[in-house]
Amino acid sequence: MNLKVGLLNNVDIQFVFTPYGHVETRDSGTRTIASGFSDDTQVRLKINLWGNDGGSTAFAIMPFVKVPTGARGLTNNHVEGGLILPLAFDLPSDFSLGTMVEFDLVYDDDRRNYGFDVVHTATLGHPIIGHLSGYIEYVGNVPRIGSYRAIASGGLSYQLAKNWVVDSGGTLGLAGAVDDMTVFVGTSLRF
Repeated sequence: MNLKVGLLNNVDIQFVFTPYGHVETRDSGTRTIASGFSDDTQVRLKINLWGNDGGSTAFAIMPFVKVPTGARGLTNNHVEGGLILPLAFDLPSDFSLGTMVEFDLVYDDDRRNYGFDVVHTATLGHPIIGHLSGYIEYVGNVPRIGSYRAIASGGLSYQLAKNWVVDSGGTLGLAGAVDDMTVFVGTSLRF
């Protein structure tokens, strides 16, 4: 869930969290289940530098801090943070391209210290018919420790009303220590 509140025309504050999570892990015959208020709470400040009210490109900076509010087994109990740099482009034939690079200061439980991960994404979107649109996405993660992680995803969005969108999709793990597959359904409302 991402709750956003506009502070200025080009600035908003965001509170990002998962209301409920259920994670089941199987490793060498051992099954572990964790559930409850999931994830941790991220507080973001998004500042649109250009393209906020139109144009063929848009760029923003988003510093954030993660506060450990997740349920036991769903949090690492450490404050973390980072910086997200999203850049969007309009392409010919109604295609759109969204790119992002994210620098995450994360805590490593094994080494008991902080280090940086770098996440990068590229998302290609296009209207399908009427208010239905689709997208495909590539997500890469360069962790401080361990091997490169790669995920492919795709989904559909349907605009039910001017300020209401429903979306669904899924991910497929391509490389590294990532989930094999996930599915999701969500909605976005603007007040």
